[in-house]
Amino acid sequence: MTLHVPNHKDQWPLLRRTLHEYGMCIGMERRELKKLEVALEEAVVNVMDYSHATEIEFTVVGQCPTVTMTLTDDGVAFDPTNCESDTSKAIDERQIGGLGISLLRQIADELHYQRTNEKNQLTITKYL
Repeated sequence: MTLHVPNHKDQWPLLRRTLHEYGMCIGMERRELKKLEVALEEAVVNVMDYSHATEIEFTVVGQCPTVTMTLTDDGVAFDPTNCESDTSKAIDERQIGGLGISLLRQIADELHYQRTNEKNQLTITKYL
């Protein structure tokens, strides 16, 4: 299933609903589906807030026990798989940002990034 949306925050509910309906159709457990929704939200918010993209393409494929989500955008190049956040410091000593990517890594079983034809492509795979 593929969906193209403009890069605007009012599109988030549509993306979440699309993932939710897909997950329910393939028989995902609600707990695992909620984890994927959190991962998708972290990735989408990063694109919406920082990429300057005009459009986001969301694809979700698979069936239990594997689901793969791919976000493609035409924004500024950014590889979230190459970022580290320092969680050893106290919260008030950390720089703002970066924890969403750590959360994304915790949820995803595989996380891949590539830049092709001036587009970012982030693939998130979850084994259920």
